Amino acid sequence: MVGDMKLLFTITIVPTLAACGPTERTQTREGEEARRAVLASAVERVIVPSYVAFADRTAEMSLVLEALVQAESEGEDAAVIDTARVAWGASMDAWQEGELFLLGPAAPMASAAGGADLRDRIYSWPITNSCRVDQETMRGVHVDAASVASAPANVRGLDALEWLLFAPSRDNACPPQTAINADGSWAALSDEEVRGKRATHAHAIAQRLELDAKALRDAWLASAGNFAAELGEAGLRPTYRSAQEGLNALSDAMFYLEKEGKDMKLAVPLGLRDCTTEVCPDKTENPLSQRSKEHLLVNARTFLRLYHGGVDAESGTGFDDLLIAMGASELAATFGRRFELAIDAIEAIEGRLEDALVSDRASVLAAYEALRSATDLLKTEFLSVLDLELPDRADGDND
Repeated sequence: MVGDMKLLFTITIVPTLAACGPTERTQTREGEEARRAVLASAVERVIVPSYVAFADRTAEMSLVLEALVQAESEGEDAAVIDTARVAWGASMDAWQEGELFLLGPAAPMASAAGGADLRDRIYSWPITNSCRVDQETMRGVHVDAASVASAPANVRGLDALEWLLFAPSRDNACPPQTAINADGSWAALSDEEVRGKRATHAHAIAQRLELDAKALRDAWLASAGNFAAELGEAGLRPTYRSAQEGLNALSDAMFYLEKEGKDMKLAVPLGLRDCTTEVCPDKTENPLSQRSKEHLLVNARTFLRLYHGGVDAESGTGFDDLLIAMGASELAATFGRRFELAIDAIEAIEGRLEDALVSDRASVLAAYEALRSATDLLKTEFLSVLDLELPDRADGDND
């Protein structure tokens, strides 16, 4: 299907788009079809497969954490906790792809077309609260998916699971005046009881995540909610008034790599903003599991897949094809190359990001500068040529 669309795009639409100005391109039938081809390729080759994979990984993780609860009850948790951490890592890798397309059902209901608030139920970073997770663990009320359903976002998702599975000790993350410390209830727990409570809470969260992941997947599948058609056929269905509006929604979502990726995952721990010391390794995205570098890489690679409309420039119809159709072939090549260089620079950071910030800050800074060079094009020429709008959250960013 996508191959046929790419052929039609190349033969029919390219000459039409090249002959029009930005406003005319948006309004022509051929321009709308070209944009829908890009959207359909992103949906078919990137978004839906990613959500399907995430649902599979969370189901597997739920089973592993069920085994962890059993192992804790039998005093044989040593090997299973490592397996649980690996399962969490696989789920997080799958979700980090989804961070790049937070539109439709994953996005906030109040601000996005088709929004259903599913993202924050799955992963609330950077709004995390390990102390609150420990308080909920102490209460012992989260024993299954139903009991987690009404819990706040920052004690029910993958971020809460990171704390439960990677907490550095049996101690809680709360200050002394917090009730569980002031009344001595946490201190009264044995090490075995702490591990058991955390395992039970983690399994309950995993069960809830399995349901939320399936809900998000089903919201996109043609056999269920079919949001895939709402985006892929933007302008022909109710959610988006035009294909250009759908393209704007996808472009806005891709700005995650600029704001959360460059500014929060790199600039903050590098000490370039919101850090009072030379570096702040504790402000990386995942300081406990120390998988911050891996997750940023997933973000950057997924961005490039969305740009190409598939795994590479040849496999789908992407933004690069649209740029070429508009006579901006040099920009299309430069844009893709800059993001490839950014990926190379992130990969070049040796070992864990948390360690490199201290031992080799220059390599982390080089990755930041490479990503900034790429996202500078995203904020300027990319938006201008495609007649796209700058997201509100990116407005006023002068770095």
